[in-house]
Amino acid sequence: MKHSTEIYRKLMILMMRSKRHMHEVVDTLGMTPVQGMLLMHFEKGQCKSMQELSTLMGCDASNTTGLIDRLDGQGLIERTVDPKDRRVKMIKLSDKGCVCRGKILESLQKAEAADLEKLSPDEVKTLVTLVDKLLA
Repeated sequence: MKHSTEIYRKLMILMMRSKRHMHEVVDTLGMTPVQGMLLMHFEKGQCKSMQELSTLMGCDASNTTGLIDRLDGQGLIERTVDPKDRRVKMIKLSDKGCVCRGKILESLQKAEAADLEKLSPDEVKTLVTLVDKLLA
């Protein structure tokens, strides 16, 4: 079966709308969208290594270091060392970072809810299943 680029084109339109919303949210918090995305990879109290963050963000370690430096300068993250290997730098959200992350997620959840209200609960469940398959 031959596929067109129609699905990707429509997904990109949806993602661009999401990206615009992300820009609006992080602008009010004094951050860039990439910094906001990095914060979204954490849960409260959770630590991640710099290498893990580079992998999650899909970028080079030097880019991750720059992001972390800027977030640290804003008081949004805390750096520690891995007790098992002191060469490994561990990152976790500060209290201020947790608040910012919460504001980003709350705003994005509202935007998502507005989009998903156009679908039935069964359609949402199917969409989640299909997107999970595409991401696997």
